[in-house]
Amino acid sequence: MPENLGLFQSLFKNYWALLTILVLVAVSFVSIYHIVERYLRFKAAKVDTNEFLEKLKRVLRKDGKFDSSGVSRALDLCQDFEGPVSFVVKAALIRFPSTKEELEEAMKKTAIREISKLEKNLVVIGTIGNVAPFIGLLGTVIGVTESFSLINNMGGTGGIGVVGPGIAQALIATIVGLFVAIPSVAAYNYFVRKVDELNTDITLAGMETVNLLTAKDVDRDKWDEMNKESRG
Repeated sequence: MPENLGLFQSLFKNYWALLTILVLVAVSFVSIYHIVERYLRFKAAKVDTNEFLEKLKRVLRKDGKFDSSGVSRALDLCQDFEGPVSFVVKAALIRFPSTKEELEEAMKKTAIREISKLEKNLVVIGTIGNVAPFIGLLGTVIGVTESFSLINNMGGTGGIGVVGPGIAQALIATIVGLFVAIPSVAAYNYFVRKVDELNTDITLAGMETVNLLTAKDVDRDKWDEMNKESRG
């Protein structure tokens, strides 16, 4: 334990290793902040899309026929399922009645805006995850170079006993870099997958909404089939 403590205390004498670690500690706080912020944002954005669409069908259709009076109830439903999916559906509902192309355009613009919000700051997390190991490696390489320069200044004497402590100090920078990078990369990949899942939900909800608002009449058999699919 005292030897390890001495190694960390000696870091204060290794300027480049210490500077690198301080930079890594700073970016780690930035990464943690954005990871927590994005996690809370995605948690708030997630809704049960299947349940939402099933209820949407029920308010917009009555006995297999389109019920225009259900549009106002559908807007209220969007408030109950507040999130990117319902925002896209709401964009179509507030423009009803309109052509299919106009409804799709309104939902497309809203979807782009909502996906952009979900992707906000993900590039920061990903960049930290990719760059942190290189920052640590930079500190290590500079520290090792200084250690071997010390041997050169001593006329080639001293051997590993001289450079060993310096190399050990420098390697700590690489270790810290990896500790910062691993959770950042893992979080980035997790959030990217969540964006893809929400994008899929948005697309499916948009298609379903257009079908509900533009298909004026549906045969009773087809209506029963739609309800069965939504439950199953």
